Amino acid sequence: MIASLERIAPVKAVRGNTDGGWAQSIPYTEMMSFGQITFYLVHDLYTLDIDPMAAGVQVVISGHTHQAKIETIKDILYFNPGSASVRRHNGPLTIGRIDLSIAPLVPQIIEIG
Repeated sequence: MIASLERIAPVKAVRGNTDGGWAQSIPYTEMMSFGQITFYLVHDLYTLDIDPMAAGVQVVISGHTHQAKIETIKDILYFNPGSASVRRHNGPLTIGRIDLSIAPLVPQIIEIG
């Protein structure tokens, strides 16, 4: 699946709590920067192992709950794009988008199903 996505665009992924086998080489966390904005990816927000403010992170992206959510706490954007593959808790199928050309950042939850 990751290889298919990589044919479209560069991909950064993190491993979730039920990922095994094929996902063994995928890290549990990932940090990356685009210009002046630093993102931290972690599957389960409750396993967040850094202080985002101290680490210079502006956006934390997670997904464990599969429920879309946008929240800003102490100037840190916490973003869960939801689930694009399987409906969870009778919710919609969603993806997330953050347009880096707009300041301040404007996160979006987009229903796809």
